[in-house]
Amino acid sequence: MLTGKEIHVLDINSEFYGTPTIKLMENAGKNVADLINKKLKLKEKNIIVFCGTGNNGGDGFVAARHLSEKHNVTVFLTGKPNDIKTDISKKNFEKIKNNKKTKIYNITNISKIVDLIPKNDLIIDAMLGIGLSGELRQPYNTIVKQINKTKNKIIYENANKQGYEAYLENLTLGYHFGSMLQIIFNITYFLSSSTTS
Repeated sequence: MLTGKEIHVLDINSEFYGTPTIKLMENAGKNVADLINKKLKLKEKNIIVFCGTGNNGGDGFVAARHLSEKHNVTVFLTGKPNDIKTDISKKNFEKIKNNKKTKIYNITNISKIVDLIPKNDLIIDAMLGIGLSGELRQPYNTIVKQINKTKNKIIYENANKQGYEAYLENLTLGYHFGSMLQIIFNITYFLSSSTTS
């Protein structure tokens, strides 16, 4: 698996060779949506995407936009809209904000996750990426614990990191040091020229 520094270098190199990071984010999010639609063959399902305030959340915004073409999508932002850290994530948030097919909640609605999670068939974790370090802090700890209480749900983790071909791995893995999110499927990105053309 690539380190955060290596991913950052790849992003810079991508820009240098003509593929902007906003295109990498678009490819990543679209591949997540395509993979969910094709691999699981889901039709008109209720999907919730937990999005962080960094670029991993930006990937989630893109995935949500594409998934909303076929599904009922809810986005839960783990901060407030003005907490979104990068310009490319902000641009992708604006695109879903104006999408009438997508319901959006943010950290001010944290108490609603108890009701939101059971109403959805699929949970996508796009909360944290290469910037993660140390113990899992709030609100992530609360969200992970709540997700872990769910039964009969499909959980996807959008993992390390944007812009590389999404592949589905059939495995269960631990999540974020202290708290353990019981992932059924993990989406991991590998280098691929097919998404950067």
